[in-house]
Amino acid sequence: MSDPVGLSPLETKIAERYIAAAIQHGTCTETGNYKVGNAAYDRMMKARHDLKKLPDRGIAVLMKLMQHPNDWVKSAAGTHLLALNEQLGCAILERLLDGPSRHVASNAELILREWRAGHMRTIRELGD
Repeated sequence: MSDPVGLSPLETKIAERYIAAAIQHGTCTETGNYKVGNAAYDRMMKARHDLKKLPDRGIAVLMKLMQHPNDWVKSAAGTHLLALNEQLGCAILERLLDGPSRHVASNAELILREWRAGHMRTIRELGD
């Protein structure tokens, strides 16, 4: 991770795994490579599970990831922040709606719509 200031070595290690998986998942979303994309998603969710075990439930790491240069990382962090800090999660996803990638913007739009409609039970459970 390029700027681990304020993160512990464990948080940094988990963040690096999360970033790599989020980038690969996003790239596969764009190219349609669902097999590799699904495996990347599983790795990202494993990293998210490890973040959830931290005392702050991974909020510090997710907030750092919102500053990452890759929009897929920002989208994943915003999505996973929804259950922990809805206002912040929505804000990052709303900013991505006007970003340069139509894939990321479409993904953010779908996530916000489904979240607001109450259809994202698995994301809501991340806050438990």
